[in-house]
Amino acid sequence: MVFFTEHEMVYDPYHLGQATDRLENRFFALRLNDNAETSGASHYRQLTNHFNYLWEDGMPWKEWATVHSDLPQLTSTSET
Repeated sequence: MVFFTEHEMVYDPYHLGQATDRLENRFFALRLNDNAETSGASHYRQLTNHFNYLWEDGMPWKEWATVHSDLPQLTSTSET
């Protein structure tokens, strides 16, 4: 998950995985400030630009699945 404000971002990658017989999560968050004034570049600005590119050029899931209908279909199985 990514949370934006005008001058900083909190990035939480949220890792979840199986550890032996149970699921565990590893929580950490990165707080990135827009420090472009001092260094000329910032991780904040790079990730903001990346998000904006994906948001503006993105495609709804159903449309993407139709365009790429030649790919193998995902199936889900449920165990009870």
